[in-house]
Amino acid sequence: MSAFLTESFSTRLRGWGQGFSYNVGCVLGAISPAMAGYLSARYGAKSAIRVFATTAVVFCTFCLPETRKRKLQLDG
Repeated sequence: MSAFLTESFSTRLRGWGQGFSYNVGCVLGAISPAMAGYLSARYGAKSAIRVFATTAVVFCTFCLPETRKRKLQLDG
């Protein structure tokens, strides 16, 4: 993820953007076991896995930009 995040932010915001992204991931990583347990108990393990997989695919497909063949954003 480091290489992808480096390309996603301009030079001026690169450190802040990467730090923010990593910490959001930590928060989601801390919450997801509880959510997986809740969903598994309520709807079954298969449905819980389906929800997490679908969420990951939708997020990656629609929220993350394509950086292939794009020049690195440099300020100045």
